[in-house]
Amino acid sequence: MAIPPSIVIAIIVVVIGIVIYILLKPGKKTGSRDLYADGLDMLVSGKRTAAYNAFKTIVENDTNHVNAYLKLGQVTREGDKPLQALKIHKSLLLRKRLTDYEQVELFKNLALDYETLNQISDAITETKKILQIDKRNEWALTHLVRFNREIREWEKAGNYLSQYYKVTGNPDTQRLGLYKIQEGRMAFKEKDYKLAIRKYSDALKIAPSLHEANYFIGNVHAAQSEHSFSIGMEAEESSHLSKKGMKTYNNAMDEAKEKLSSAVAEWTIYTKHDPVNAWLVLSKLRDALFALERFDEIEIILKNILSVAPDNVDAMESLANYYFQKGENTNASELAEQVIDMDETSIVANLIRLKIDVQTKESRALLQDIDRLIDLMSKDEDLHHQRQQIDSDIRWLFKSTGDLEKFRD
Repeated sequence: MAIPPSIVIAIIVVVIGIVIYILLKPGKKTGSRDLYADGLDMLVSGKRTAAYNAFKTIVENDTNHVNAYLKLGQVTREGDKPLQALKIHKSLLLRKRLTDYEQVELFKNLALDYETLNQISDAITETKKILQIDKRNEWALTHLVRFNREIREWEKAGNYLSQYYKVTGNPDTQRLGLYKIQEGRMAFKEKDYKLAIRKYSDALKIAPSLHEANYFIGNVHAAQSEHSFSIGMEAEESSHLSKKGMKTYNNAMDEAKEKLSSAVAEWTIYTKHDPVNAWLVLSKLRDALFALERFDEIEIILKNILSVAPDNVDAMESLANYYFQKGENTNASELAEQVIDMDETSIVANLIRLKIDVQTKESRALLQDIDRLIDLMSKDEDLHHQRQQIDSDIRWLFKSTGDLEKFRD
């Protein structure tokens, strides 16, 4: 019996409807969307394995879900498998028609993959691609600052920091100045003294209150002085008192004194503006002024520090020692006793008192003083730094180039 055409048409319509429903039913998309949201929640909650499984399920069922691939790679990287994460993210580079947002997120993840693998140059390359899409991207700018810092490219880091501040409209001149100081310190390590001073001077132009720059400029002048002194000594040893040799010697010694005087001037500026951290340069100033036969000036500098910071123990100890060396034992003793009243564990003050006692006490009393010092020293694990406060900017400068330990010494 033949089937009526109307029934055939109805059956075809029903079949087509079922096919369309199966292909386009909202449950599939909603399922992926819900699973992706669940994966994000689990990722935020620290449930890394569950998040990984969620994103893996999505990409197995929907290979076009780019965000799920990105997150799958992220979870893999954060699970200490950066090389595998890099492979996942690199697979997306083959995709065409990625949106700008998807490209930016991809380059972010590639940069972080490379950073985790300690391939900083590659991380920089990927991050710069973000700026080609969005030149005001704050994530890219801040990470380019960080990445360039890690490889000691301070000029580039500073330039990106400047760009970041232009985007945010909230510049931090103090921080920009610190980056210039770092440029100077890199030049100083390469013994490019002229460039170092120029960079330090630039830092002061950017942030006039950044007197840490004066500290470093003083160090450059001191290094130049030492270099000139070495040239003079070599000329004296090899010239056999010839006229040419004596001229070289005299010129070098004049240069050495001039540079050392410049160092004293810079270090003195630093003590005026940061008396709390004057301990950084007190010994340098004392040695430099002694070499310049201007030893009496140390008293002026120390008194200026104490006029601003009367409880500065380092300055008090230095002044007490200065008085002792001048033979002014009464002044030296009074200052040493003041320090001991403030801090009875002060090794320097106790040593100064001991030096005075050597001239006035009998041997038995001196032995008691020495025993007390030995007891103090045995209980103090960090003699040199027991009171010293390290300026936050100075600490950052040294930590950021990995030589804080050298600095402390």
